[in-house]
Amino acid sequence: MQLLYSEGLRISEVINLRLTDVQSKRILRLIRGAKGKKGRTTLLSQKLLQSLRENYRVYRP
Repeated sequence: MQLLYSEGLRISEVINLRLTDVQSKRILRLIRGAKGKKGRTTLLSQKLLQSLRENYRVYRP
């Protein structure tokens, strides 16, 4: 839900999220196949990045 709200993403963009799409050192997120089948990058907030890290620790894919 945080990804949808904080980055203004579509549900399909969140569903297609891959671990390699999150570049924590650069605080960026790559969005593949966005509207018009174009890729783009968005900035991650520190709070969202921390939540993603905590979620990964608990639910390692």
